[in-house]
Amino acid sequence: MKFSYSIEEAFANLRYGGLINLLSLAIIALTVMILSALILVVIHIHGELKRLEDEPSIVAFLEDSVDKSSADQLRSQLEKIKDIESVTYISKQDALNRAREIFGEEGNAITEGLRDINPLPASLEIRTRTTDPKFIEKIAEEIRTYQDIEDVNYERGSAAFIWKAELVVIGLSVFLGSASIAIVCFSIMLTVYFRREELRVMRMVGATYWFIRVPLLLTGGILGLVGSALGLLALYGLFRIFAAPLGPIHFLPLIWVVRILGIGCLLGLIGGAIPVSKYLNA
Repeated sequence: MKFSYSIEEAFANLRYGGLINLLSLAIIALTVMILSALILVVIHIHGELKRLEDEPSIVAFLEDSVDKSSADQLRSQLEKIKDIESVTYISKQDALNRAREIFGEEGNAITEGLRDINPLPASLEIRTRTTDPKFIEKIAEEIRTYQDIEDVNYERGSAAFIWKAELVVIGLSVFLGSASIAIVCFSIMLTVYFRREELRVMRMVGATYWFIRVPLLLTGGILGLVGSALGLLALYGLFRIFAAPLGPIHFLPLIWVVRILGIGCLLGLIGGAIPVSKYLNA
């Protein structure tokens, strides 16, 4: 069997499908557009979380009466806690210098009058080996019990938010992917129905199972691939319009574009395989 024949038959099947095929393309495009937008958001959040990894997971503020020697002793004790990677001492003056850097010229004016009376506390910045919010909270509460610790702040929920966002993407992927398979399946079923007499004749004159099946599978694959491409193009158009005011945000990496196109094509093939197996074996 020539591959060119299969391609020609696949496009002939698309013409037979008519409005149903257009509906299939629209649903696949919408599915891909929604899922790609969610993936884009998750990738961006991952990037922000990666940037925050350089910042401490926990900050323990010291009482004003704690001197450098006592702070060093406390730091040594904290470094012995399991899952703590490092502890850095930040003096009151260091905290004031940071405030000046953060606020720029306005910060210089604000902090100018704080040279003699510095209200900012000294602190210990603690980096952990884990990003699990439950473990971070447990470590933070343990640190809170130490003497000379006035207050403890820690990262709450960033990792948990990422995990929940990924679950949402996976859940929607399954739901919308199943809907895409169903509509492609229905489209191929109609194509098989419209061409049932022609296919029956082909079987009677000795056409092999794969001779009939491959063009129908390619029809599903083309619907999935074209629908995915349309969805990505629509999302890219919206991205160009609305992303500019949000700052330097990049579109999906090329590897993700290829993956999405591949997944769309695979969904189409699966949607084409189900009715083909059912009706041609009947």
